[in-house]
Amino acid sequence: MEAPKTVHAFEKHLDGWLNSLSGPSPKGFDKWSFRMIAQFTVLIVLLIAALVFWPNNFFNPNLINITFTLGSLGLWRFGWWFTHALRAEIFARSKFPKMRAKANKVWQSGWRPQHLHIQMTTYFEEAAITRRVIGSIIGQIRREGIPTTLWIGTGSSYDEEIITDFVRTQGADVDAEIVFLRQNQPGKRMAIGMILRAINRACVGPDDLVIFMDGDAVYGIDVLEKTCSMFGADPDLQALTTNEEVICYGPQWIQNWLSMRFAQRRLAMLSLPL
Repeated sequence: MEAPKTVHAFEKHLDGWLNSLSGPSPKGFDKWSFRMIAQFTVLIVLLIAALVFWPNNFFNPNLINITFTLGSLGLWRFGWWFTHALRAEIFARSKFPKMRAKANKVWQSGWRPQHLHIQMTTYFEEAAITRRVIGSIIGQIRREGIPTTLWIGTGSSYDEEIITDFVRTQGADVDAEIVFLRQNQPGKRMAIGMILRAINRACVGPDDLVIFMDGDAVYGIDVLEKTCSMFGADPDLQALTTNEEVICYGPQWIQNWLSMRFAQRRLAMLSLPL
């Protein structure tokens, strides 16, 4: 049976995004195009003009208390984000490169985790997305050669059949096992708890690593190398998070909004480790 055109369109769109994310991060004018700079400049000019020329009651004696109260809260809130921004730059430019170099050295020496457990939940996900997600996991397991158990919490046989068919045809050569857990209570948190209890009963080794992920997250080309090696370089490390980008199959304004939200997340995740 031929796949629907919408599936082919999605996979083509996803291929383009994955290719754009596979190289180094853009710098300078590759990151900030002339159009973006012009739009940002126009926005700033309009805001300043509105502040100067638009009639307002900010300094009305009857409203001055509200102005200073809300203004103080605004300064406090955005002051914290400014602090996060400074801390993120310090961590990214000063501390993290040394950690990355140490982790790379450990990985190149041949260190690998004894076993990898991947915890994932999915519920009636788009078939094309599920295949891409599982394909990216299989590709990483094959690339790094780490024995892996994939624990998947599902709500019905729909997702299980898609995953099983895909793994049979694409992942027969990898050292991995898939365990499906059909949740009997509603809610994502309940499904995660069920999976963790199952992992605990499986006698996880003291040096095994566990990955938490959603059913619509696609791995980058070297994500296992970059993340697992950090634990090899620092045995006291308890957890880390990845740098994420948004792949949006929808209107451009939604893509832009989600990209801004993930940029905000990235800023906080760089600041907090410091």
